[in-house]
Amino acid sequence: MEKKLFKKSSQKGVYLSDKYYESKKLYKFRSIYDENNGNTIVMVDLDRATVYEAKEFYDYVDELIENDKTNLIIDMEKVYFIDSVFFGSLIKLLKRVDKKLGFLKLIIDHNSKPELLSVGSFDQIFEIYPNLFEALNKNKAS
Repeated sequence: MEKKLFKKSSQKGVYLSDKYYESKKLYKFRSIYDENNGNTIVMVDLDRATVYEAKEFYDYVDELIENDKTNLIIDMEKVYFIDSVFFGSLIKLLKRVDKKLGFLKLIIDHNSKPELLSVGSFDQIFEIYPNLFEALNKNKAS
């Protein structure tokens, strides 16, 4: 299954999923796997993350988890609205990753989207970072 999910290399040790190379307009979710540190970055290409996309998102990330991609960073920088169903999908994924001793971090810009973080107490449930650099280089505990 590994070959199906990640087979194109862009840099030494960094693999892009097939869907990353296909039309950005067709796919709402894309992923990059960094073999050196075991992180999988999932990019959410939505303005509004709602019930209509929640199942597709869950299934996409669940397939990554099933293939032992359990160190997840979900890039939600483009998202300005999240409904409770999509939020519930994130929580279910967090529980699945926790059972496999991985982690799930979110990238949400605190400054430009404070209202997004107030919904459902995101910061009390998830590790949240303002950008990918900080998500890759810091842990919530530090």
